[in-house]
Amino acid sequence: MQHPDLDRVMSGLAWIRDARENLLEALYPGTPVPAQPLDPLGLDLQALRDAEARVECMERSETTLGESPAPIRLDVFDVLVDITRRAYLNAWAVHQASGHPWLYSPDSTITDPQPWLGYIHFGINQLGHEEKHHWLVDEIGRNADELISRIIRVLGLIHDGQTIAARVPGVRASPPGGSAPFRAARGAIVCESGTCEASTSKWWWRRPVWPIKE
Repeated sequence: MQHPDLDRVMSGLAWIRDARENLLEALYPGTPVPAQPLDPLGLDLQALRDAEARVECMERSETTLGESPAPIRLDVFDVLVDITRRAYLNAWAVHQASGHPWLYSPDSTITDPQPWLGYIHFGINQLGHEEKHHWLVDEIGRNADELISRIIRVLGLIHDGQTIAARVPGVRASPPGGSAPFRAARGAIVCESGTCEASTSKWWWRRPVWPIKE
């Protein structure tokens, strides 16, 4: 019996493989990336952040850590390392469960994980139809979901379910100033307030939508 989430897990692995090129492009400071959504800070947390910033300014000198920043974005580098690490570990688990000939171990922490991702993809396509190996599909799916979430955050991508605060010209909504709650869904921005009035030919469940690519 096929695992109910097999197709979704395999699609996630393919998404990670394709997203690695975007991570490599974003590895170097100065690469344009979308602004990342920030959670609103409460007054107490904002005051604490401000106090920490003032202390850092007073203590900064030529020998202070951070005065010579790394030539790469460490957050992106960390995600690339995590992709290779998880791909190797999951591929080894597939090898033990399937008995397929093993590839080889990665030479470094940022070795291109394509061979191991392909090995996993091939292996679970077989193992996912055997009920005794469904646990392995679950484990690989959990790892893939965590990697996708990290990639989305570090690249500032818009994903399904993300709430977006936006001002859209020509949109009349209940909040003043033309601002309305929007949510990303199925590759589009959806007005969820139920009060948006806009001239658009695209509607989804009686709600106006704007394709993200536009």
